[in-house]
Amino acid sequence: MDDTSIQYRIRMAQINGIKLNEENLVKGTVSKKKYSWGTMRTIHHGNKFSIPLHPEHQEELASLRDGEKHKFEDETKTKWTAERKGDHVHFTSRGNLSTVAKHSDLFD
Repeated sequence: MDDTSIQYRIRMAQINGIKLNEENLVKGTVSKKKYSWGTMRTIHHGNKFSIPLHPEHQEELASLRDGEKHKFEDETKTKWTAERKGDHVHFTSRGNLSTVAKHSDLFD
């Protein structure tokens, strides 16, 4: 979901008298599991898809400042672009998959 789509949904909700903000639109939930080689985090977009994040991806994502992007390929060979927008990171793939996760959930 791109920023324009989020802002449009927020505006439409406001027109209809519904309190909605970007926080309500975060779709990705983050799980983590510790291994001997480090902590593995996975962003789950419901049951539709997941994005595995190895420690090297987490380090890059942690250092993102507002408006910066990071491109990476996960272990499933899916290529992702992660863009930090405020307190959230927007993930999009070449295959038109997208989700949003809280920046603070992506690292310790």
